[in-house]
Amino acid sequence: MSPANFLRHRLTLWQNAHNNPTLQATLLQRCQNDPVFWINTFCWTFDPRLPQPVLPFQLYPFQEHAVQELVRAIEHSHDMVIEKSRDMGASWLVMLVLQWFWLFHPGSNVHVGSRRAHEVDRGYTDPSATLFGKFRFNLAHLPYWMRPKGFQSNVHSRKLAIENPVLGNWLTGESATGAFSRGGRYRCIVFDEFAFFPDADLAWTAASQATQCRIAVSTPYGEHNQYAKLALGKCGDITKLRLHWRAHPLKTEAWYTAQQARMTRDEVARELDICYQFSVPEAVFQPEFQPAVHCLKQRYTVTAQQPIVRSVDYGRVNACLWAQQQDDKTWVVFQELVLSNSSTHAQGQRIQELSNAWPNARYIDVGDPAGEALDHRSNGTDTEILARYGIFPKCTVSRHLRNRRHAGIELLKLRFHERKAEKPMIQIDPMGCPILVQALQSAYRYRTDATGAILHDAPVIEEHPFEDVVDCLRYLALEMIGDSTDNTVRALPWQQSTVSEGFTPYLGF
Repeated sequence: MSPANFLRHRLTLWQNAHNNPTLQATLLQRCQNDPVFWINTFCWTFDPRLPQPVLPFQLYPFQEHAVQELVRAIEHSHDMVIEKSRDMGASWLVMLVLQWFWLFHPGSNVHVGSRRAHEVDRGYTDPSATLFGKFRFNLAHLPYWMRPKGFQSNVHSRKLAIENPVLGNWLTGESATGAFSRGGRYRCIVFDEFAFFPDADLAWTAASQATQCRIAVSTPYGEHNQYAKLALGKCGDITKLRLHWRAHPLKTEAWYTAQQARMTRDEVARELDICYQFSVPEAVFQPEFQPAVHCLKQRYTVTAQQPIVRSVDYGRVNACLWAQQQDDKTWVVFQELVLSNSSTHAQGQRIQELSNAWPNARYIDVGDPAGEALDHRSNGTDTEILARYGIFPKCTVSRHLRNRRHAGIELLKLRFHERKAEKPMIQIDPMGCPILVQALQSAYRYRTDATGAILHDAPVIEEHPFEDVVDCLRYLALEMIGDSTDNTVRALPWQQSTVSEGFTPYLGF
């Protein structure tokens, strides 16, 4: 139906039903049975970007399918994850489906949440800005005879709660916490922008006891969060609805090209492409680390010609990486070890056990200079304890650096960029080092300020175990991975100011 015919059809129905109780009853029955008809005939949307911001809702085919899938998930009580490009109408669709249940189906208490309280409900402000704003806006624009009898906005609609006085249904909401929805019972719970929820795993688990239907809606924000785990199938079988911009009939390749020119790489990945790998702007090693370039396609086979380097890190989480230099002077990191809340003794035992897979290998060990400090838990230093297991970490270069973290990060960024005969300077076996790959893709992140701006000079977010495996990689780079031609560290500004005068670092075999 053309837009003009669509509007004429809606207007005619509204006019004919205005003072016709029989037609009203017929239309109400049809709306109760068909949410797509209800939205196309009676619902409205609001777009402040347009000269005429109030618009009748006319569903595109992909949106009709989305409505039907949402209704099916709620009616059949199963969880759903919705991954979306920006500006596909997902939030409007979800809130209209919830309103359809709220209007027409008894026993439909529903609960919604977003990462911040002001994204859930600000009261009567811009209807496009909040979830409750969308709900109230459409409710106010419905015909008077379709709203619940006796409904008064000043009585039945208050912040974070809207009541249907006829059916006893409620729409309630709250901001994201680990105890989100705990204590209530709902037909459906919606998590909006779930990739950005703090304590998302706790909120998802808490909601499992409050409803049989959890709906997670978001654009992606890296692979290391509860939303990504759901969307990427890492939490078992769950219904997934994908709203990609290519499904929108008005979004063309020319439109996409124009958007790319206005947006950063991570914005395109997050807002348009539904790409999890490159959607985090604070990721420390993006865009330098690229899985398609730096990850091996098959398991690495250790060679006998070169030693194996073990890089160790100590602390609440103990970690180790195994790496080997190739004949062409490039490097492969092929095995990782991560032990949470373990002793240095346990770390030494596991490193020894895993190293037994290569019994004839020669080993060179590197690590954190902090390992030479006394560990009161073990009555000795970490390096002394590891020595009992045949592990002798060198920390020659990093001991003389005032800021080992910054120096190691900058060196790794350079090495990920570097090529030797078109081959990456560093490659990683993703089967042997899955946590390291996650860290390099998105989980190892810069801090941000209150406005969301990235603080490049501030410490990175210390999140275990990702910082631990990256620490191992940093020490490997600082101590072992020198220039690709002569195996010495290239003169960098941070080295000129932090390596003591006359000091010659050990960097080769």
